[in-house]
Amino acid sequence: EVYADEADAFADVEAEEVVQAHLDALVYEPTNKDGEERTYLGGEPPKELFRYCEEFAASDTKVSRGPTILKCKGVGGKEHNFLAACGHSTCAKCKHDVCTYCQATIGMDTNAYCLLCSATESLVPEIGSEAAESIDARRTRLINVHKFAGADNLDSDEVE
Repeated sequence: EVYADEADAFADVEAEEVVQAHLDALVYEPTNKDGEERTYLGGEPPKELFRYCEEFAASDTKVSRGPTILKCKGVGGKEHNFLAACGHSTCAKCKHDVCTYCQATIGMDTNAYCLLCSATESLVPEIGSEAAESIDARRTRLINVHKFAGADNLDSDEVE
């Protein structure tokens, strides 16, 4: 479960907890298929896990809070949890949290977008946005604002 009060607390997370959560995820992810009796690498279930790995817990495993967890919007409606200390952004369009793997930027825009909004904005940019600016307008901006005299000689891909 993701706790909203944790959204800005990731700066306080100890590096050891983050590393330990990743190690536990690798070591204690069950090695069997769904529906089979749960088995673990090395044959022993974990004695203690952080919440990030609680889905790997056995019935007698102690689960503790551990590092801050956030929920990523994901792709295709497939949300997933991630460790906040590993980096994240808020989508510039839909304002959902996205992990570093589920985000993209568009052209010269340095804002992060979730992959769905990125695809939409790349294909059909919002009217009035920098992405919707015409090639001629971009060329003019290169000349007037950035003092790039050779902008008239660039093809459309180079201007973008």
